[in-house]
Amino acid sequence: MRQRRPRDDAGGNEAGKRLQEGERFGMLGNRQTLEVLNPDADIDARKIRPAQRVQVLAGKKIGLASNRKPGANWVLKRVSQSLSKQFSGVTFENFDFVERPFTKAAIEMMSKSGCDAFVGSNAD
Repeated sequence: MRQRRPRDDAGGNEAGKRLQEGERFGMLGNRQTLEVLNPDADIDARKIRPAQRVQVLAGKKIGLASNRKPGANWVLKRVSQSLSKQFSGVTFENFDFVERPFTKAAIEMMSKSGCDAFVGSNAD
């Protein structure tokens, strides 16, 4: 035969009394702190004007800039194929970089390449 626990004066058992007093799941007096962090990064709020759009791509040299992530070169290959079909005499130069966004040194190097326009890809 199963024996019952004695009830306290309030009519509840000892475990129920402890829960009423604040002991929850054996953590009486043990407070934990949860710190909530904001996942937003600080942004550089400078206004940067985009480069002027190249009006005609026929006969132009286009730089294809990749950050080497999977799929990036595949996308740039398809872009070059599509542009080659649409514009006669267009040529391409590939630029592979690990960092994204591109560093000032990478941008400086690309600007000296003689390309008339650039297409960048950071695919995953």
